[in-house]
Amino acid sequence: MAQSKNNKTGESTASIEPDNSSDNDASTEMPTRNITLEQLHTLQNQVSALFSIHQELQETTDLITEAVNQIIDDPERVAMSFEETLVLIKDVIDRSDEYSEHIKRSLKEIARPLRHVASLDMALAQGLGHVLRNEVLME
Repeated sequence: MAQSKNNKTGESTASIEPDNSSDNDASTEMPTRNITLEQLHTLQNQVSALFSIHQELQETTDLITEAVNQIIDDPERVAMSFEETLVLIKDVIDRSDEYSEHIKRSLKEIARPLRHVASLDMALAQGLGHVLRNEVLME
């Protein structure tokens, strides 16, 4: 790879030239391409991102392999873990009814003063309407 600087733009480029060491037919040769340093940095960033993804996938694969090995080594322990998890889920479901009742009671407690205020507002609105009607009649 050869580097050069474009005198017109001042932009550095790298030239990627095909390997001509083999006896390839001239018609199948790749043309020389110029790549800017910005493009090289972009490519470097993309490769780095792919490397990070590869590491995450490798870690995930290792965790899955470890889990499978645990199942192979002690299937009863894994089954107990599933059973314990199911018991916890059932407990949460059972408590959800209790939570639901508590929420309903709380909402009723919140709604009671709101209803009272709303009824006072309605009475006030009716009273104002009555006063306004009387005022119109007096004029």
